[in-house]
Amino acid sequence: MLSYTFSTREKVLLFLLGAGLLVVAWYQFVFLNIQNEINRVDQQITAAQNQITVYQQQGAKLARMREVIDQYQKDGIKPITLPDYDNTQPLMAYLHSVLGSAQSYDMSFGNPGLSEDDGTVHRSGTIKYVSASYEEARSVTEQIAHGPYACQVDALSIKEGKTKKSSEASKTYTTSLQVTFFENPPEDKEIAAEDDAPKGQDLSVLTNWNKQ
Repeated sequence: MLSYTFSTREKVLLFLLGAGLLVVAWYQFVFLNIQNEINRVDQQITAAQNQITVYQQQGAKLARMREVIDQYQKDGIKPITLPDYDNTQPLMAYLHSVLGSAQSYDMSFGNPGLSEDDGTVHRSGTIKYVSASYEEARSVTEQIAHGPYACQVDALSIKEGKTKKSSEASKTYTTSLQVTFFENPPEDKEIAAEDDAPKGQDLSVLTNWNKQ
């Protein structure tokens, strides 16, 4: 039988090779697994922290809403229940009935959008109508703003003009009302998200108009 005796140099090289293989194996099967597990735990912690932040923001919004509701109750204002999606037909029927007293009117509404701010469906549009008197213009606007369907007035203008009937000129009042109506989101249908929730005025300003 042939026998071979490794030299000291060869023994050192074999030792280093074995040690290197052990390091590679430890890095591949131990270190990387531990690092992946740490990364996974870090991601879970980050996700949990983000969720906590969302809950805190929602809690703050609910607290502000509760304060507003409490103040409205103190002021004797009755709360309005949000209608379910899609409330188009009842809303249009109500608006047509209110606007029936105007000399003329037209309405245009865009596609509804789901607000990421409050989670409700926003149905925004513009309503224009011509009235024979300022009081009538104000009455129609208040019926829209304070009607049975929750809404927010985003912009309002009332312009005085004149129209001729026979040989006499009479004043008219043209109202342009930008308004957003709110609905509960549907459970079985996806609604496109709204880019920005409208920043309107508090409806209480409608009770403090002064004729210009």
